[in-house]
Amino acid sequence: MAKVEELEIVNPARQSEELKGVCKDAAKLFKILSNPVRLEILCHILSSKEICVKNLTEFLGRRQANVSQHLAILRNTGIIDFTRRENYVCYFLKDKNLVKLLMEFKSTVGKGRIAGKISAEKMAEGY
Repeated sequence: MAKVEELEIVNPARQSEELKGVCKDAAKLFKILSNPVRLEILCHILSSKEICVKNLTEFLGRRQANVSQHLAILRNTGIIDFTRRENYVCYFLKDKNLVKLLMEFKSTVGKGRIAGKISAEKMAEGY
């Protein structure tokens, strides 16, 4: 006689609460990522695997104090971490899932943006 699989009973109320929690966490992450300077910092870190503050300030054309403020926000939220290399502080992405997300972001935005606007083709596709 064939074994009958047990079906998991789904509690819609519990699922809804879990979804709210996930959406709330995602919104916090997207709020942090919504700052163009922080996003640019993350893209530089992604491209280099690890980057020192001195290099970041040069790439961004910003003062070290400003870059350090953005790095502190990213570090305090657990997105990046740092290591010391002699007299330099170098940052790296801490979360492998975020690395995948940023790589997809760079790929998607790189293909679909023209002069800071989503292309008409993407808009027509429903994006």
